[in-house]
Amino acid sequence: MEINGPRHGDSREGKGVQATVIRQFRLHEVPHHTLRTGLKTGYGSVVPIAHTPADIYKFLHQGEFGIGHIVDDPMTFGNNLARDLLKARPEADRPILEDVSRDGTVFRVNLRPYRLRFKDDEDTACACLLKACLESAERVRGSGERFLAALARFRDLNRAGSLVVDGMVFAFASDTLDSFLMEVADFVQTYNSLPILSHSLEYKRLNNPSYRVLDLETLKNSELSRLL
Repeated sequence: MEINGPRHGDSREGKGVQATVIRQFRLHEVPHHTLRTGLKTGYGSVVPIAHTPADIYKFLHQGEFGIGHIVDDPMTFGNNLARDLLKARPEADRPILEDVSRDGTVFRVNLRPYRLRFKDDEDTACACLLKACLESAERVRGSGERFLAALARFRDLNRAGSLVVDGMVFAFASDTLDSFLMEVADFVQTYNSLPILSHSLEYKRLNNPSYRVLDLETLKNSELSRLL
């Protein structure tokens, strides 16, 4: 099967993909292209070093489908959350809420600034976030067709040099991205489902991610609504 781009009339969706990728690059890619003097390494085309295509896939997938696919066992999920929250050093290294969706409906809750917000009250922090995560996981959301169209839109933006942040045009090599998307398409064709991918080793090494995913409606109706 092919990963097709947005149909006529889907320009709003396409702009949403562009904004989402640029938002992520600004937070998690641009800082790694800054010299100690504070000056950028240069302008023009720049190959991402903190992201692989799999990392783009991952946050677009999160933005489309939310958290449900990773909550198989609520008890295990809760234990892992408690462990990760206690391991997270309280610091304001990034925003507590990080929008990973094209329409502002799915967020990552970054655990380091989240723990700082609930300093000395980790039990409450963990209980509130766990409750919201489990409720969020119960919401069925997302469209495979729309997600594949978002991947195609990302491919087109990459080819066109349209992912520009602070004067730098971020672009993967076309053959690298095309090969990755072909693997995704082959997986979908073979298993009739989308692969679930982890962050790349490059992303983990440079960004040290520590977060959980929530949808907006759950967040607004939870005890964490004050974070909005």
